[in-house]
Amino acid sequence: MSAKAQALVEIAIGAQVHEGPTAEALRELAAASGTSGAIGSPITTTYVGPNGSDLTGVRGDIGKPFFTIQKAIDSTFDGDIIDVSPKTAWAPYAENLIVSPVRAKLTLRGCEGVIVLPPAGTALSWAPATPNANAVLELLNVTLGSPVVNGLNVNGIGMAAPFNAQLRAIDCIFGDSTITSLAIVQLTDCIGLRDVTITNCQFARVSGGSVTQGLALGYDGAVAALDRDECQVDGCVVRSLVLSGQVKVRLLPSSVVGGVTTATTLSSFFSAAPPRDYSPDLGLQGRFEGTVTIDFPAADPAGTAFNVADLSHGEFLQGGFAVDFSGSNAASVRRAAVLATNAVFIGRLRTGPEVDVDARMSQAVAGFTASGNGTVDRSIENGFVPVAVGVVPVPVLIIPALPASALGFYQVSVALTVPGAPPNDVVVSGKTPAGYFLSSVVGAVVDTGFTRA
Repeated sequence: MSAKAQALVEIAIGAQVHEGPTAEALRELAAASGTSGAIGSPITTTYVGPNGSDLTGVRGDIGKPFFTIQKAIDSTFDGDIIDVSPKTAWAPYAENLIVSPVRAKLTLRGCEGVIVLPPAGTALSWAPATPNANAVLELLNVTLGSPVVNGLNVNGIGMAAPFNAQLRAIDCIFGDSTITSLAIVQLTDCIGLRDVTITNCQFARVSGGSVTQGLALGYDGAVAALDRDECQVDGCVVRSLVLSGQVKVRLLPSSVVGGVTTATTLSSFFSAAPPRDYSPDLGLQGRFEGTVTIDFPAADPAGTAFNVADLSHGEFLQGGFAVDFSGSNAASVRRAAVLATNAVFIGRLRTGPEVDVDARMSQAVAGFTASGNGTVDRSIENGFVPVAVGVVPVPVLIIPALPASALGFYQVSVALTVPGAPPNDVVVSGKTPAGYFLSSVVGAVVDTGFTRA
């Protein structure tokens, strides 16, 4: 029989004779399972309820619950679970909860109606520190804060390297919350009553649920030991999405967003030692019901990473879409690459200098515009223009211009404006990404446009 099995048998025998598990058996179980915490203390569940007492509450005893959540937190060990019952008439627990920086793991689990609402400050604060490198905080079915009281303040900067603290929350409701410098953040089916800010986290996933005000996602490459993975938003309803720094974000098609703004908060970052070359990498494939404005950062001449926005299969339903640089530099090697294939733009798709857009197989009801040396690659020019063609070649401009790579892959179309026999001597010449020339010995008025292969 294994050491773990033998320890379990001794615990069961002790329980049968009403003596409880012996300390020696618990020690053996802890050693066999690798459980951390006090000597002789495996992971257990501790209870909190309105009929409990902080004077008589006992860790792991359902018959002796605590009265306050904080007392239960302070009385439990790494890996323990705290079960919280709702108060009478859904009254809140008026506490400012603080999880110790050296706590390795804690699970806070509420029944329906459990609310933590302090009179001021933040409902729950946690600043994991280095001694427990694999710190994990799990929150299940609890309400922290309100529309006017902060919910969460989690800051893992004290972990230093490696940054591997984790926060996992399921079916929770938060007031204003700030989460920063963690390895993993997972918010599943949670509701943000106001703003939720997640910054400098290696990986973050917000799935299901909603954010009543703004979901802010950011990353700063200046924290050398904090690598960038990505932030994922899946199946979430967000009033506004605010992006900053060199964030890498993937907003999946099942999400709905009121609008996106970056103002001048996006930035690039380059460091030779340790090697770090970051620019914003934005994947916006959801449904956007408000204006989307992306302001990519001015060029950082030391770096080569492109500014990237992937809008493929996105739906941009109001106000159009604008992507630009906050500071233009024609010599920039970063530029901005925007992939917008199979996207729908009810408004106008507007791009600025140094922005190259691939909008093939996409539809922009109000058309495309670009400034400076920005380009828009697209499948077909909507609304062919009438042109009077004669012996002298007439220029036909493609506005905005196609990228240089499209030169050999677009075909010019010509048709008579007035029905009749088409002219058979119209000649197309001088094709460039910015346009072409038409000429005809016979002369005619034709409708012309292009199709991109």
